[in-house]
Amino acid sequence: MRKWLLASLLLFVSGVALIIASVSNGEGQVGLFLIFPFIVTQGWIGAAGSLLLFLAIISFFIGLWTSTTQDLGQVPIETGSSMPAARTKKSYGGVVLIGPIPIVFGSDEKIAKSMLIIAAAILAAFVLIFLIISLSKMSA
Repeated sequence: MRKWLLASLLLFVSGVALIIASVSNGEGQVGLFLIFPFIVTQGWIGAAGSLLLFLAIISFFIGLWTSTTQDLGQVPIETGSSMPAARTKKSYGGVVLIGPIPIVFGSDEKIAKSMLIIAAAILAAFVLIFLIISLSKMSA
């Protein structure tokens, strides 16, 4: 699992670096439509960066999938002692932002509340950035 997640991180960083290089060379443009970021590229550097970003997403999901299938396949080994083996409880959670609407999920109430706080912080940061950009354009 870790190798897939490391690969996805490396692919993501490489893709972003290539897109930045494409924009700095004048071969590409980045923008924001409402709240959705987009990339327009005309050269091979930007196309390679977009491909690496796509591969990063795929490798991330492969890493998540292999970790869950490995966890399901683990069987506790009998040690010969009469005490039951201690099992660790795994928790997970996440935030999906569809436009300005956050979708929060978690395996238990504590994680879900933590994700809700993170979602609120992200939305507050978006609003703050939007206000800063709007005020700077109005004053210019």
